[in-house]
Amino acid sequence: MNKTRKKSRKKSFYTYLIIILIIAFLAFLFSFRAYYHYSVWKSQHDYFNNPNTKIQAWMTVDMVSRGFNIPRAEIIKELNVTEPLNPHMNLDRFCTQYNKNCTILLDRLNNLIGR
Repeated sequence: MNKTRKKSRKKSFYTYLIIILIIAFLAFLFSFRAYYHYSVWKSQHDYFNNPNTKIQAWMTVDMVSRGFNIPRAEIIKELNVTEPLNPHMNLDRFCTQYNKNCTILLDRLNNLIGR
């Protein structure tokens, strides 16, 4: 009877150890993702606080619309797209998906800023 008690204690110890390690790993993973998303947000926020910002390929349609006060309909008109556009798609991915020249597209969008 004493041996079975020791075996069950060992099993429960390893079970608790595995559960604690899984929780620690998930906490680390969550912390890492939170820090990564914060650093991306901070770099984008700092970019828009600089003077003379220009539209770049890493920006999304929503970001361009909000950051440069350009109506979304006008941006979509410049993109020359008839089907619904994902507003969270960055311009670089848009260029590759629709076979557009990104340099020309960015120049046209940057010309919208002055209007």
